[in-house]
Amino acid sequence: MNKYPMPKELDFTHLDMCLEKYSHNLNDISIIQMNFRGTSDISRHLTGQKLRYKKDDVNGLYIIVNDISIHHFQLANYPEGFFMEYIHYDEDDRELIQTMKMLPDDNGFPKPTHSTLVNFWDNYRIDIGFKTYIPLEFHSWKNEEKGLRYWQIKQ
Repeated sequence: MNKYPMPKELDFTHLDMCLEKYSHNLNDISIIQMNFRGTSDISRHLTGQKLRYKKDDVNGLYIIVNDISIHHFQLANYPEGFFMEYIHYDEDDRELIQTMKMLPDDNGFPKPTHSTLVNFWDNYRIDIGFKTYIPLEFHSWKNEEKGLRYWQIKQ
């Protein structure tokens, strides 16, 4: 699985873009508590359902599926921005594992078939999965000396 960090200040712009442009490819959401058990609090298939969120500076963020709030985040511990994870499959439907640092549109690898927005809020990992390729483009350098980049979702 290939992971591409995105700047925190674009998190809700990116989330809005994905929910607007790729909602017909929405696949699933999982919210996993990050503790020694790693228990999954919520895991739902979202095909044909409506995912949205409500965020404000006082109450934090609510994840809403079909007009029902399924989880509330205080956003008290929110250290990084989203990152995009891609899954690549070969012609035999086997997942291909990355062996070196790749750019999102590396022509030497098959185009990803799944994209997942991932973040860590309040000691939970949230994954929002899409059954499609969501393209990225270079945004800025996270650490140019180490070759670490920030990416953004293409408009």
